[in-house]
Amino acid sequence: MNTMFFRSMLLGLLSVLAGGCMSNRLLERAEWRTISLPQTATPADVRSIPYLPDLPKEPDQRERVLRTKGLTLDFVTYPNGGEARLPSTAHLAFTDSHLVVSLDGVQSEDYVLRANRQEKEDGHIWHDDNFEIFVDPFLSRSDYLHFIVNPLGDVYDARCYEMRVPDPKAADPSETMAVLKREVDYASGAVVPVVRGHGSWQALFHLPFAGFGLSAPPVGQVWGLNFCHTNRENEELTQWRATPGRKGFHQPRLFGALRFGEGGGRYDTEFSLEQFGFGTNHVTVRVRNGGASTDARCRVVLTNQAGRIVSEESSDRVLRSGTSVHAVAFQTPFDLRGRCRVAVKITAGNETVGYYVRNLSLGEPLSLTVPLRQIYTTDSFVEGSLALALGAGELRRGGAIRLELSGMGSSRLKSYTVPAGNLLMFRLRTKGLQPGRYRLRATYGETADCSEELNLISAPFDF
Repeated sequence: MNTMFFRSMLLGLLSVLAGGCMSNRLLERAEWRTISLPQTATPADVRSIPYLPDLPKEPDQRERVLRTKGLTLDFVTYPNGGEARLPSTAHLAFTDSHLVVSLDGVQSEDYVLRANRQEKEDGHIWHDDNFEIFVDPFLSRSDYLHFIVNPLGDVYDARCYEMRVPDPKAADPSETMAVLKREVDYASGAVVPVVRGHGSWQALFHLPFAGFGLSAPPVGQVWGLNFCHTNRENEELTQWRATPGRKGFHQPRLFGALRFGEGGGRYDTEFSLEQFGFGTNHVTVRVRNGGASTDARCRVVLTNQAGRIVSEESSDRVLRSGTSVHAVAFQTPFDLRGRCRVAVKITAGNETVGYYVRNLSLGEPLSLTVPLRQIYTTDSFVEGSLALALGAGELRRGGAIRLELSGMGSSRLKSYTVPAGNLLMFRLRTKGLQPGRYRLRATYGETADCSEELNLISAPFDF
């Protein structure tokens, strides 16, 4: 045997040993990013809903008090925001148990309101003359309740939310788009008496705070709201805040903002949830206390889509005079999936100091994305990403994140003791691998894992 043959044998053996060695470089490049939950800034033009605890019980008397003491909002036309030919107005107040809204629309005296009795609750009630209310609790700009009433007093209510899904047109897997979802089985408990007069009709919405999952009014908190009137007499659509665009009325980012109460009370609270995921999460609470320091209780409740409590945490706090900041921890079970709700309530004695509610969605703890799963031997790398749906506390605590590519008798590994973010953008190194099937697997300790199958095939040409 000649020298060239022995050299070829030796190189082949070294190649096989190198392919099976765990120290082979897996990633050509890696970059950690931190993707935070969207936060909503409070608009500058917030108006206040007055607190009227002693509203009369009779609808007509209650409506008259709302006209004189409630917050009055005039409507403009949809979609251009012009002056309405037949005006509509809203009058608002809140009590200890309800948000109360009177909606008033002008009609010609001889016009017969269009209304059809619905056999079941149905969104087609919109084809009648109707009033609509859109309520976005705590100004999420993505989750809201939709109410419609016709002149017969038939009520439609639904829970709506924008679900963020990967944008199929985006090259960056972190780019998402909003898709509207509706839950028509939502039962708000709303009571809406209707008054039909000569030249006008009114609907008096009583929206219980319990229907929003609250046990007391969210005093001092800013919510998103909009009010609309569909006038079939002249086919005119009017709104408090115009929402132009192809999505029509369902645009929570364009709703107006209203605060419960005049503000300026003893307490002022701000809440922030920067990240949300499995394991330990943190809500940051900033409290301005205008009086002496006081003891308080902070309660965090996490419920699943069915409304069942899956996690509950309570802790005692001292609300110092002036401004104090508190980090409140809560747990998200790793087996929870789908829609869920985080509710935070701070009480001092019998007084509710602050409320915070956030509706969120959970998928899998780890998600691998590799757009190209069929790779040629001439490709030296392939792009991919790993998303970690872990809470901020879980990420800070640290846990082994492992990426491993195995197949054809070889294995390559990369490990991170503490992730530097919740999204890893990487280039997977494929240079030198033999043709065949491979498995890319990501693990988070012994808690979660995910994988993708890759197929490395011989290139028809050697580029």
